Amino acid sequence: MNILSFDIEEWYIEKHFKGGRKEKYRQYDKLLDWILNTLDKSNSKATFFCVGQLAVEFPEVLKRISDNGHEVGSHSNRHLWINKMTRQEFAEDTRIAVQEIENLIGKKVRSFRAPAFSIGKDNDWAFEVLVENGIEYDCSVFPASRDFGGFPQFTSSVPSLVRKGDYTLKELPICPARLMGKVVPFSGGGYFRLVPLWLQRQLLNRMDYVMFYFHINDLIEQNSKFMTKQEFEKYLDEYDREDEQICLKIVHTYGVMKYAGEIARKMECSGEDVELAELIGLLHDIGKSIDHEVEGSHIQIGVDLCKKYKEGPIVINTVASHHGDVEPESLIACIVQAADAISAARPGARRETLETYTNRLKQLEDITNEFKGVDKSFAIQAGREIRVMVVPEHVTDADMVLLARDIAKQIEAELEYPGQIKVNVIRESRAVDYAK
Repeated sequence: MNILSFDIEEWYIEKHFKGGRKEKYRQYDKLLDWILNTLDKSNSKATFFCVGQLAVEFPEVLKRISDNGHEVGSHSNRHLWINKMTRQEFAEDTRIAVQEIENLIGKKVRSFRAPAFSIGKDNDWAFEVLVENGIEYDCSVFPASRDFGGFPQFTSSVPSLVRKGDYTLKELPICPARLMGKVVPFSGGGYFRLVPLWLQRQLLNRMDYVMFYFHINDLIEQNSKFMTKQEFEKYLDEYDREDEQICLKIVHTYGVMKYAGEIARKMECSGEDVELAELIGLLHDIGKSIDHEVEGSHIQIGVDLCKKYKEGPIVINTVASHHGDVEPESLIACIVQAADAISAARPGARRETLETYTNRLKQLEDITNEFKGVDKSFAIQAGREIRVMVVPEHVTDADMVLLARDIAKQIEAELEYPGQIKVNVIRESRAVDYAK
């Protein structure tokens, strides 16, 4: 028995997380038309697991699928991972998704697939929630370990019944193959790109049951990244490539792009997400290109540039979070943050030796301590901030403003440093007494 299924979420993801680009909607529409026409020509039917919000925001997508005679199942309401939800949250999410889809297509929703196959041993209460919402069969079990979840403890890799308490649910799991003693998935998503075609055919021939699954993004040809690199090279031509610091930055930037792509592939991200990770790898330090012209950290400058040119929320948050200044809000942001750390840790990545680095911090403190009224000073944040403690009897609140400016001017005149240094002057008065 071979089952063909599609996970449909691209329109929703594009709208809410990637900027709502009209050209992407048109691309998804074209690919969906091709899928439906191909299935029609071969007289084949498939199950399309659709995000519930598509019924509200892109109803034509679900109607085209249903009107062509294919089954529409639920892929959650907002594409949230179940292993990050409470039972109550999942119950409400499922209820809304089923209701919205049924109201639109006028047919019962009988099937479900969890985003990222996120039903496992620790949240198998989800099966009962599905039954309570009228779901007759589930396709969420991934009977092997994976980064986003997986259910290696599940006892069957073929269609089976899940019995728990008073309910019974049909389960149609993803089917892995056993190679060299290891359980290896192969029949969907990123695995089609990782497993050679000849091996896939061999595996298919020896199996009686196969659950195939595709995303729209799996069918997009990944070729735009080469143009991105060309554009980046053109941008670099404006700078002196013989300069040691610029050379290091070029190597670092390409390193982040490379590592981000490799990490995304190993985490089985979609082709588009791999490309996005590589693109943001090129952009993550974009603020450094003008930090000599604009006040602020290279991160804040980069964020402002991304907002100015209307980049999506994922790009903006990734640039903002790659040094941990804010919390990453997406998997891509975590990937780029890790890639940046890997590239920065490579041998020779740091232009300064330890001795040079510590001397610069000492110089920073020495410059500050020379000012009248300064008690102590501390270079923190790897030299990106100098915290100055003043004697409250010698420095007034009004004096602090002038002192901070004077210190900043002196640092600019005497030190060479990357980016900017924050001068933080602190005046504290205390009155202490004792009740006896």
